[in-house]
Amino acid sequence: MWAFALFSIYTLLCYFVLVLLWMILGAIINPMSFLPYATAAATFIVVILARYDDFRKIAEQGYQKVLNYVQGRENNQIKDMMMNMGSGQQGEISEDQYIKFMNSA
Repeated sequence: MWAFALFSIYTLLCYFVLVLLWMILGAIINPMSFLPYATAAATFIVVILARYDDFRKIAEQGYQKVLNYVQGRENNQIKDMMMNMGSGQQGEISEDQYIKFMNSA
């Protein structure tokens, strides 16, 4: 199975290299007909890479927003549970109280 996968990748890579070499040869021999295609291909690749980078940044920002929201909700629920259990303390809880509470649960 691995041999077939490696052979397929090798064949595909050879095909793209041969196409690229023929396009370069065609651009050298007859630049007026092949350079517009080369420019279109280069523009296509640049646009795809730019969009990929934009989508990656948006996904990373979205992940951080969701993570911050979930952590905020968790902290609020823990504070409410501590108040309901009778700790009697209002406002912020200290890190030691938080750890003690989490270890007791």
